[in-house]
This record gives sequence, C-alpha cells and structure tokens, in this order.
Amino acid sequence: MNAPDVNRTALREAAHRHYRPGITKHQAIVLAYADLIGAPLNPKSFDDAAILLRAERLLLEGVGLNEALGTARHELVTWSPPWSGPDAPREGTQ
Repeated sequence: MNAPDVNRTALREAAHRHYRPGITKHQAIVLAYADLIGAPLNPKSFDDAAILLRAERLLLEGVGLNEALGTARHELVTWSPPWSGPDAPREGTQ
C-alpha cells in the first residue's frame, strides 16, 4: 500500500482536533491520518472503533502509520469469529 503524501503540519493540526477525553494521542493521529487520506473513521461505530484500536496497537509496536491503518482495515474485513466456521455447532445440535 503506497503512503499518500500527507503534510506533517496538517496531520498535527488534525490530530489536535481529534484529541479529547477518551481518545489517546495515538488514536488522534490515526483519526487525523484517516481524515487526510479521505477515509475517515468514526470512533462511535463498532467497526471503525475496532480499526482504530488495532491501528493504535500496531503504531505502538512500531509499525508505520499508513501500514498500521491499512493492516487494521484488512484484518477487520478478513476476520471471522471462531464460532462461524464449518465446524461450528449448529443451533439445536450439540
């Protein structure tokens, strides 16, 4: 995934707008970056909150911002709960 060219000053200003109680600095940076690349996240949406938390965790592990957000989005799309596979118990059977 190629990183879009994002101005650091614009990123810092956007992160400042997102930073508030309940949003960590790293989450604010992810939210700001998502806005600047035209794919905003809504932390009140369950799926977007999951992406935000995973991207934050990847950032803390040292992954770059673009890769962290892309990986978090990809993991959400490809994840399936363990109870939904072909071997999952069916209702009424045990």
